[in-house]
Amino acid sequence: MKSSFPIYIYAELLPNIGLITVIAGLPSDSNDTTTVTLSSDRESLSVAHEGRFADLKLPAPVRDGFVPGVDVKSTRNVSLRLPIAHIPNDLDPLELGDALWSASSMIPYTQVACRYCHAPIVKESVETWKDLPSENWAEMMDFWHCHKPDADRSPESGHNSFRKGYGAASSIEPTPGVALVDIMCFHLLQADCYVEANVNPAQENDQEPQHSVRCTSCKQSIGAASNIDPEQVKLYKWEIRLRKDSSMTWGEHPEQKFISAQLLSMIESQGVRRFVVHDTDNNREDREDDSTGILVSGASDDHESKKDRAKHV
Repeated sequence: MKSSFPIYIYAELLPNIGLITVIAGLPSDSNDTTTVTLSSDRESLSVAHEGRFADLKLPAPVRDGFVPGVDVKSTRNVSLRLPIAHIPNDLDPLELGDALWSASSMIPYTQVACRYCHAPIVKESVETWKDLPSENWAEMMDFWHCHKPDADRSPESGHNSFRKGYGAASSIEPTPGVALVDIMCFHLLQADCYVEANVNPAQENDQEPQHSVRCTSCKQSIGAASNIDPEQVKLYKWEIRLRKDSSMTWGEHPEQKFISAQLLSMIESQGVRRFVVHDTDNNREDREDDSTGILVSGASDDHESKKDRAKHV
């Protein structure tokens, strides 16, 4: 009986070794009808199997002269490694596994402006941009590093994780002139920004008041302040735009790109492929409890193949 399942193709660019890894999930074991071909411009891949076809646009062109082939061994997951000709200049940073607007892509005095009114947001006093470490950095430091940073070793300090500076309860905070960068936000001191922090009273479903950060020019909400120290603010990347100097055009990205990057990071660091996305607008009348939300899956819902197939969200 002919299977009704389609062909799935997953491709990942590995720029450091100049390859594209391809996995084609077939509805049945590969046989003499299974073929893999490249388009004439070598930028697309086609897989055929028992009268079914699937095409995929590759993240980079394949090197001239390379001919893909299917292993004679019968399998439902055909694996290929394609050498690339070059990395496209306009390739999305997400395709390279890089975060959008990471610290490494910033320079001193990078100009950051409000996405709505285009007024400056970050002052020229910010000269240094630093990437925040993995969210599990404190736990790794506490359990695995044999050489820990200097800490207060006086008897009265005890083993309090807040005091020792590297425990799970400690945190990394911005300093004057320094911006900390993660996938979704820029973390700075309020004194280094043209913003104002407003405290919104706690709503019925909130545990504590929310500190919103607004552009001083148009009053649009563009971030949030720390509940512990309101002088520490975070700017949402999708609410701002930036350029490295006045000769360049302003760049900005939609919220979906940063959410996708965050989910990909969590998939890689935590090994989790299913998420529930909640709306943080507590004024919505249709939000009755915290069980509401959108289920996002980074794996196939196909019962028979979900153990073996995965795709980027």
